[in-house]
Amino acid sequence: VRGAAQVVGVVTILEGVCQFGTWMPSFLWGPPSYDWLLQHICSALGLLSICAGALCLRGVRRLEVRSIANAKRFRNFHLLWTCLWFCLVGLPTEIVYRSVPLIDGWPASAIPGMPKKLVVDPDWPNGKPHVCRDMSNMKDRLTTYMTSTRRNPLVRNVFGQMYTRVLGKVLPCKQVVQMFWCWMAAEMAVKVLCAGALARLELVVLNGGDGR
Repeated sequence: VRGAAQVVGVVTILEGVCQFGTWMPSFLWGPPSYDWLLQHICSALGLLSICAGALCLRGVRRLEVRSIANAKRFRNFHLLWTCLWFCLVGLPTEIVYRSVPLIDGWPASAIPGMPKKLVVDPDWPNGKPHVCRDMSNMKDRLTTYMTSTRRNPLVRNVFGQMYTRVLGKVLPCKQVVQMFWCWMAAEMAVKVLCAGALARLELVVLNGGDGR
């Protein structure tokens, strides 16, 4: 139990480092109305996670019930925040329109210069998940950043085209959505296990054990 709690402390610190790294503009998630707010909260929680991980490691080493309990409370709070973050990012949708000929039928639709009209994309009649745009925007920002660091124009152009084509083929919207919710399930499972390990160690220490 004690060893598992030490692993939890290390995982908490690593999570904090990763969360603080989302301060980069490439990692904006969620609708534009509150994406900046989510980014600031995640960055602040990243710093708190680093502190909580250090507190957890100290509490486990010294068997301090108070430190272990505080680390457990933070893990429980982080679990709730993770669930809220995934819902705020993954549930919003946006209506997507597609341009089609005014007269949708052959041969009229094939006439050059036929007027167009906008209709709701039939692939997403109830709205396209906003997370797909988030992924696309992140891909574009990363592509711009990675290609701008290449001094050779030929290498820069080739790298940009390869990067865009690979991500465009591997990550269509439906796969992005599936991967997003699988990511949520994995995150939640890890956080539940971490909180459970700290709760177990706290109970052992309260009963006079050392967790070994």
